[in-house]
Amino acid sequence: MNSETVDGKTYKNYFEAARAKGLTTDKNVWNETLNDAVTMKIPKNIRDLFAYIYLFTYVTDISKFMTNHKDNLIEDYCHFHRHPVEEFFELCVSYALNNISRILNTHGKRCRDFGLEDPLTSLLPLCATFDEEENFNYEETLNEEQRIAFEQIMTTLNNSNNEKSFFLDGLGGSGKTYLYKALYYTIKRRIAAKLLHKGRTYHSRFKVPLILNETSVCAFALQSIDRLLRDIQYKSRVSFGGKVIIKGGDYRQCLLVIPGAQASDVVQSSLKNCSLWNDFKILKLRNNMQAKDKPYKETLIEILSHMISKDIFGEVQFVNTIYKFSKKVILTHTNEEVDKINQSEKTYLSTDSLISDDTDDVTNYSIEFLNSLTPFGTPLHALYLQKGAIIMLLRNLNTESGFFNGTRLIVYYIFLQRIDLTSDAGLPFQLKRRQFPIRLAFAMIINKAQGQTLYKVGIFLPTPDFGHRQLYVAFSRVRSLNDVKVYIKDTAEQGKILPGSDKIFTKNVVYKAVFEN
Repeated sequence: MNSETVDGKTYKNYFEAARAKGLTTDKNVWNETLNDAVTMKIPKNIRDLFAYIYLFTYVTDISKFMTNHKDNLIEDYCHFHRHPVEEFFELCVSYALNNISRILNTHGKRCRDFGLEDPLTSLLPLCATFDEEENFNYEETLNEEQRIAFEQIMTTLNNSNNEKSFFLDGLGGSGKTYLYKALYYTIKRRIAAKLLHKGRTYHSRFKVPLILNETSVCAFALQSIDRLLRDIQYKSRVSFGGKVIIKGGDYRQCLLVIPGAQASDVVQSSLKNCSLWNDFKILKLRNNMQAKDKPYKETLIEILSHMISKDIFGEVQFVNTIYKFSKKVILTHTNEEVDKINQSEKTYLSTDSLISDDTDDVTNYSIEFLNSLTPFGTPLHALYLQKGAIIMLLRNLNTESGFFNGTRLIVYYIFLQRIDLTSDAGLPFQLKRRQFPIRLAFAMIINKAQGQTLYKVGIFLPTPDFGHRQLYVAFSRVRSLNDVKVYIKDTAEQGKILPGSDKIFTKNVVYKAVFEN
């Protein structure tokens, strides 16, 4: 009989070994996943995982699944209520369901959609929490430009006759996010707490499926939001239903990526070409708060041709210094180059299958071919992971906790079982891949770095840039000229100006049309 060893344990045949590696479909796999998670002794994380399993996988017997793991889901709540546990058991279950429900809600789902009971609506917080940011006075620390914008927006909130739509036109590092925080916490203290009894956010109360992120700068997304707010407010002739809208961005940075589009198509899809653009009052932020030295504010570039990975990350990294490690990154154009740079120790393979009503499709595409595919937004078939590795999420898991698509995380522990992910458009069929929804992020594409502040950046340019202001985005992620290193591959399109010369060139792509309005 054949045998196979997995993690030091020998199995009686290859099928059992494949099952241990998570390469086969097993109806009991999610029970085993939660049993593994219990060893970490963190009930909150178990509840999070429980919600993810419901959202991204298929569980045949939901009631039995809940019953099997109920004690582990409520352990911390039972400890809080002390003894006798029986008296508070159902209350503890409701608190656990409330946690699970909050994650489900961020994906537009409810407990009842999965055959679970809805949590009690009268639950009270078990303990008070202290929000350090909420108690920090951002308003007093604004610079002159930020204060002008802040006061104009706050005046509008208190005067219904003023402009209702603002666009923060800010350079990279000019403090847009800082101003957003100042507005958010000031409004929360001054207005929401005074006017709203048991106040909740608009998204939370009405479960409105508005996805507001970097892609919302496109005209289509903004027009959709406008129509929705007009309908809800019963003000069909008033932009955004009379609500105050604050958007921000920097057209010197990367624009929306449209697969297969020409430069003119990208420019045409931008917010500046939206019919609503004229309703926005432009507030400008020009002072770069991130850059520490004046020459770097003028974007002076130093080109160094040596091993970029060692230059950025160093020789040895330890988990206890991993936070600073996570603020370093190598930026490049494409996911193909990213995957070449990212390397680590242990390999985790996906299980791939094809979703199609056509039986010919299932037989025409081999498993090896499916393994070779990496559609946009899908993890690799083979992931190389180890403790301390820097990774990036490829799905919105829990937006309330900050686990967004694009969030960089650190690997501390790995559970073998993964979730089912399906590909978007781009293939003649739909690919289902069972894998961790992550990719390694020692290196990442330039577009994903937009909006982040980093300690050290390496810029790898095997070919010239192909997108609007990608170089600007890459260089503006750090505070000083000393924090950026560049490696430009010598080709016919870029590299040394003349043989033997120390002067190096590359292309800086700019869609000038986007600045013309």
